[in-house]
Amino acid sequence: MTHYTLAGILSPLSVTTDLQATTKEEALTALTDLLARGGRIIDKAAVLTKLQEREALSSTAIEGGIALPHTKSSGVNGVCMAFAISRAGIDCGASDGKPTQLFALAVAPATPDSAYLTTLVELIDKLRLGSIRRKLLDCKTPEELFERLLRYDHAMASIAGIAGSAEA
Repeated sequence: MTHYTLAGILSPLSVTTDLQATTKEEALTALTDLLARGGRIIDKAAVLTKLQEREALSSTAIEGGIALPHTKSSGVNGVCMAFAISRAGIDCGASDGKPTQLFALAVAPATPDSAYLTTLVELIDKLRLGSIRRKLLDCKTPEELFERLLRYDHAMASIAGIAGSAEA
């Protein structure tokens, strides 16, 4: 089974520390725009529609101020991710009722392969650790956030014995 690392699916152009959205819908649009900046989207409208359909099933916001919207779409040319911080926080329907500040969007091509979900689950485990969450929220620039995400990802890959990154 393919294992994706953040280094292989997250572009520095798809990261922001200043998400300006005030609603979940605006956040999905802004995250899709970030993916487009990273060059992995071939049909932005198709990706956004799939994300909205997925969120309509149930919120991907979890406790601790974290949301992990994800979907499969023919609108991307490979597994890709965007990561954003909302300083104000956004009500995304998390079970703890707290506003969401950390957003990790993952989109994969519309194929039977769901290996990208393993990477998303690993990221959830990291983000649930309060110390990591705080260090990410402390990042002042997108570059600093990108580097910190890759550092955590590399450390976890080393522990798991995974070398390199998979490309979609």
